[in-house]
Amino acid sequence: MIAAMGTTRVELRPDVIATKELVLRGSMAYIDEFGEVLARIADGSVDPERFVTHTFPLRDIQAAFETQGDADAAVKVLVTP
Repeated sequence: MIAAMGTTRVELRPDVIATKELVLRGSMAYIDEFGEVLARIADGSVDPERFVTHTFPLRDIQAAFETQGDADAAVKVLVTP
């Protein structure tokens, strides 16, 4: 899993992807807004907790992933240790 990445080019090896039966999935992030969002959280004008729709303990990780996969049911799913 790549949780975050920058603009550095990386090498992908199709042979390794096929051999290990990996699945690649891309996701778009808006990096230009990150600083503004952090500033608004810091000054209290945005409450990040209101976006958390579900919280699961680590032992229920499968249910957390299933819930996050349902865009109609979840906005942000947290997994706690």
